[in-house]
Amino acid sequence: GQPVMPGVLILEAMAQAGSSAPASGAEHLISHYLDMTRSPSDPGDLHGCQVGVATIATAAFYERLLSSELDVDLDPPTLIAAVPTWNEVQHGLREHFGELATALQPHVQHKYLPAGQLSERLTRLRSEWHSIRHGLTPLLRSSASCRDQLQAAAAPVSFSAIGVDPLRARDAVLHGRHIRARYTILDLAVEIGLLERWVEELVTS
Repeated sequence: GQPVMPGVLILEAMAQAGSSAPASGAEHLISHYLDMTRSPSDPGDLHGCQVGVATIATAAFYERLLSSELDVDLDPPTLIAAVPTWNEVQHGLREHFGELATALQPHVQHKYLPAGQLSERLTRLRSEWHSIRHGLTPLLRSSASCRDQLQAAAAPVSFSAIGVDPLRARDAVLHGRHIRARYTILDLAVEIGLLERWVEELVTS
């Protein structure tokens, strides 16, 4: 039979779920973070504008990721040794989110893997990286293409254009993943030790 296009699968998943959640990835979590953490006097921007800007950032990360040689450079033992304990994760949530941490904790705990399970995932990622990259590359739109389409629609294309300063944009990329239990590219980026290394480029792309 004919191959099923990814967009069709997403639409079917949305119909089954009764919501747009299956199409909501890291870019939506970044937008949610901006909504949750803005001051009462800050009206923020439209959800679509925030998601558009975040889409450029996440597309840029995918581009960097797909140009990486994870099958050579990824070192699971080193990454596992750097994984914080659950108590450390909880402390970090309280420190960053304050009273919101209690509501976020179940989402974060859902994605928190013991060292053994994370080691298995990282080892599999390394061994299958060539085929993963080969499969993903033709499906992903470049950050330049996303930017061009948003500009053609007279939409903002940078965090500064939606009133978000570099520090807050950085925090949104680093901490937005905690808002939902959904596993996204941001979670993968943390697990492979690249999110903090690349975040500055993401928020200025």
